[in-house]
Amino acid sequence: MKKQIIILILLTLFAVNGKSQWTHHRTINYGPTYPPSVPLEYSFSGIGYASMNYGIYGVTIWSHQSQTRSMGVCKIDEINDTITTVRNMSAYGVNAGAMITEKKLGKVFHFGNYQSYPVNDYLDSTGNFIAIGIHPQGFSRCFSAFDLNHLYSIFTNEFGEHIFFTKIYEVGAIVDTFTTFAPQKIDFPYTNCGYMSIVENGINTNKILKSSQDLLTWETIYETSNTISDILFDEVNTGYAIVQPGMIIKTKDGGISWDTIYNASDKILNKIDVVNEEIIFACGNNGVVLRSINGGLEWSQDTFPSTLNLDQIVMFDEENGYAISKNIIYRLKTPDPIYPPDTNTVKNVIMWPNPNSGDLKIKALYVINSIEVLDLSGKVVYTEVTNGKEINVKYFPNVQGIFVIKVTFDNGKSEAEEILFIR
Repeated sequence: MKKQIIILILLTLFAVNGKSQWTHHRTINYGPTYPPSVPLEYSFSGIGYASMNYGIYGVTIWSHQSQTRSMGVCKIDEINDTITTVRNMSAYGVNAGAMITEKKLGKVFHFGNYQSYPVNDYLDSTGNFIAIGIHPQGFSRCFSAFDLNHLYSIFTNEFGEHIFFTKIYEVGAIVDTFTTFAPQKIDFPYTNCGYMSIVENGINTNKILKSSQDLLTWETIYETSNTISDILFDEVNTGYAIVQPGMIIKTKDGGISWDTIYNASDKILNKIDVVNEEIIFACGNNGVVLRSINGGLEWSQDTFPSTLNLDQIVMFDEENGYAISKNIIYRLKTPDPIYPPDTNTVKNVIMWPNPNSGDLKIKALYVINSIEVLDLSGKVVYTEVTNGKEINVKYFPNVQGIFVIKVTFDNGKSEAEEILFIR
């Protein structure tokens, strides 16, 4: 009876601790790359995550004393817990711009400006930072990517005109010029289907527009006097928008009709993110994080460790993602499992998590001398010499799939276990 009670307690602890909880993850300081030796003005351009492992952020620093600007873009490596500068330039008219997370591509796109010339880069889910060009001279305003061969940009020229520009298979073209409204965001769920949120010049009217298939014209599919703070289309006909103060609307027919799926006037919502058709998240002021797991029919509010205003949310699944307040990052992450003891046999070694994405934890009863990773043909693809009972193996094979992890102890004995590696 005592044994059963102990097992029940352990399983209860596992259930409690196994639930994902929002926690403060990190606060990004603007130094030491930009030491505040003189009075500086900082403009934070946002944070994007290509995966749970890699992200980027940017900042513009304005020195009133020297009359210069500096733009920095830094890569966040969550695996190694490091932040490194991947782009740094100084000149009058430099601006770090913004970050756009395209989860369908596993990439974060960054756009900014260097003396009215575009600065465009992307970070992929394996941590590669690559510079690309998107549009001619002008100040970046909006950006969207269907894939790397279909890039869409809106930039503003020196006359205040908003230029819609495409870059298709490395061929760039000015498609349209907008002068009667200010574009706020564009989203292209397919190569010939785009959506845009705008504010009409001089009047308090906000609209969502949809492009024609040739991208030459735009029609109004939603109009309101309230601010539209975000739009997101996860496929050609299904899209979402946040209408201030706290309303979320959804269309499933390309904007012909809209349904209100959430409405709370006491909340200010800022951003929305969609994992799939069922799982939807939204964030807002005072630490509000909303979630729906049935396509918006019902909503719950997550317990959140802060009352700061949240201006970004990036979710990779129901239990893993980031919510961001300027330079403060909060993370929702599935915790490492707590393994209850095997009541029948005692294992000399346990390995987790399984499936694994490149950070394998191994705990053994004996000192581990070496670790080998073998493919299913028996070929050794990775070897690590160790000396401890608890080891973290930061390795990912060239391809995802099932691999055998062989552990050899200091007593000469060994054990092996199959691990599924996924990206």
